[in-house]
Amino acid sequence: MHDLLQEMGRAIDRGIEEPGKRKRLWNAGDAYQVLHNNTGTSTVEAIFLDVSKIPEIQLSTATFNNMHNLKLLKFYGTQEVQVDWKRQRRWSVEEKQLMSSFPWLPGIKAVQSYLANSRIWGCLKLLDVCRRVCNYDDKVFDEYCKVYVPGGLKSLPEELRYLYWKGYPLKSLPSQYSPKNLVELHLPHSQVKQLWNNVQNLGNLKHLNLSHSQHLTQVPDLSGSPNIEKINLSGCTNLVEVPSYFQNLEYLTYLDLQKCTNLKKIWELPCNLEELKLCGTAIEEISPSIWSHEKLHTLNLNGCRFLKNLPSSSSSNAGKLESLLLNNCSVLESVPDSIYNSYCLEALCLSGCEKLKRLPPLSVGRLCCLRRLYLGGCRVLESIPDSLFSLSTVKEITLSGTMIESIPSSIINASGLWRLSLSNCKKLQVIPELPWQLRTLHADGCTSLKSVASSKSALMEQPWVPYQDRTRSLLEEEIIYTDCLELDESARSNIMGDAHLRIMRMASSSSKRKREIYGAFIVIWPGNEIPGLFSYDYEWEGCELNNIQFPTTKTTGKGPMKEIWLNFVVSAVVVVVNSEYSLPSIFPSLSLVLVCDCNFKTNNDGKGYRRVLTSPEFSGPTHRSGVTFEEDHVVTFLQRDVSFLCEENSITQASFHVYPRHENTDTGPPHLFPKDYFNRVRDEGKRIKVKKCGIRIL
Repeated sequence: MHDLLQEMGRAIDRGIEEPGKRKRLWNAGDAYQVLHNNTGTSTVEAIFLDVSKIPEIQLSTATFNNMHNLKLLKFYGTQEVQVDWKRQRRWSVEEKQLMSSFPWLPGIKAVQSYLANSRIWGCLKLLDVCRRVCNYDDKVFDEYCKVYVPGGLKSLPEELRYLYWKGYPLKSLPSQYSPKNLVELHLPHSQVKQLWNNVQNLGNLKHLNLSHSQHLTQVPDLSGSPNIEKINLSGCTNLVEVPSYFQNLEYLTYLDLQKCTNLKKIWELPCNLEELKLCGTAIEEISPSIWSHEKLHTLNLNGCRFLKNLPSSSSSNAGKLESLLLNNCSVLESVPDSIYNSYCLEALCLSGCEKLKRLPPLSVGRLCCLRRLYLGGCRVLESIPDSLFSLSTVKEITLSGTMIESIPSSIINASGLWRLSLSNCKKLQVIPELPWQLRTLHADGCTSLKSVASSKSALMEQPWVPYQDRTRSLLEEEIIYTDCLELDESARSNIMGDAHLRIMRMASSSSKRKREIYGAFIVIWPGNEIPGLFSYDYEWEGCELNNIQFPTTKTTGKGPMKEIWLNFVVSAVVVVVNSEYSLPSIFPSLSLVLVCDCNFKTNNDGKGYRRVLTSPEFSGPTHRSGVTFEEDHVVTFLQRDVSFLCEENSITQASFHVYPRHENTDTGPPHLFPKDYFNRVRDEGKRIKVKKCGIRIL
């Protein structure tokens, strides 16, 4: 209804023939005409100009002189990027930050959309390429810098409440302009050096956004804006300090200073601050008073390369802090136990803190709300308090690349844990029984791993409730043990046994909701035989099996009964060949994707149909370069594509072809890559050879 009313209002306004006499200018062509011909009048109250839809325009110094009642002025550009959220949720924290901070470059829509929908996690070199692109001067590339004022502006209307001008081309606001009525001021990617010279009456100002204004040398004087609530100065690389009077801005709740690379010091902050972003700054220390901000819920210190220590606090209460982000603080050596004082803390992120040696002891009853613990890439971290593993609230634990030797048996008490990453833990030797809700386990590259306990009791004792959760439409499980060549026979048997239970759990549970969900499962471990535990109905050498007959009935004590098919499980022994082949530098990881091409015939007049089952993609985690497969590995997968199960009970004959495939073989904008890139990527599939296969009908 709101959209209909809005469109009706616009239609009424468009009834006035002369655009310069309308109240609101929504259409890009109409707004361009008024500004280009300088025909605006006092009737105009709002101008919304999408500059991506117009050619470059030069405004005269007196463009706004006659628009005395102009209240809303917005020069912006629209480019939407469609993201595959299924894949996005698996990116690392650093990768998410990268994808959310792309500058608007010519053609960046194609690049960003491609990368957003690609499997980029773990591709560190690719991230470096993107990072270098992001650092280019946006003045050169920003396609939205289309509104120029070569002679400067004499003034702006004093009635302005909202001003949004991306790429604002002047060094300051007009000297004759009084922003006393301004409520929101947004000048991202501007050329502003100093917003104004004198103290201004800014009693109505609530939001200030000067992000990525790289020529800004000092924060504009905001002492006359006591009601300001949000300040965004991110990417202002020439800022070196924040004024001390900021602590007096009692209504300030949001302060964004991320990527202010020359910012070395920050004074005391207002007591009502709720979110503080300092990631990528040059600060060396934080005031101890930070723990006493009772309303602060997010403290982002990611990438503070000069931050060695966090201050401790004598207070036993760290307020409402929910997220403490310290990823990639490369010289951070320790953290105080004050980090445990927040009873609301949900995310503790310390990934990439290469010099972090220890975590303080955790007593029972603290961190009762913790959901995410990220410690991947802490290369010298050897132990973690056992209590962190037994928290029932924790959902994700990442320990990739650490020096831990074992996981405490108390992890079985982490009843909410669904993701555990242990990739490349070179000293890890034992994995105990894991909690029943665990969905993802990455233990690839654990070259010292010998023992893996069975989780059969946990999987059998608990009801399979998560699969009956009607709020979920995507069910995925990954159990990865690639390159764990020291696994003993008991460990391999336990891995197979747990995999069997998980497969049956997914197949039987998802069949009850076959019109609602998509499910996928993959398990990989070193081996050269199809596991007998699955009692495969059909097993063959090579990768093809043709014209197998399906039984249509089975005999019970009460006579024949129609067979009920739940799914197909595919198992394959694979090996990497031609390991000296040179991969494209832009995509350095060897990925593993197996395809099972299924051709079915039914008893419905011999009608046939084809479905392609694809294993969940896997290319190694963030702290590894990719899959190496130094020896044969067994890959077992199930893909629950319920769209074809409506006819499955009438299948009489089937053929299967299992082969490797590279996900990016035929996707992506070709003009962004070397001429032979995609041919070389297709050749990568030849590195993976399928030696034998098995099909299990569930």
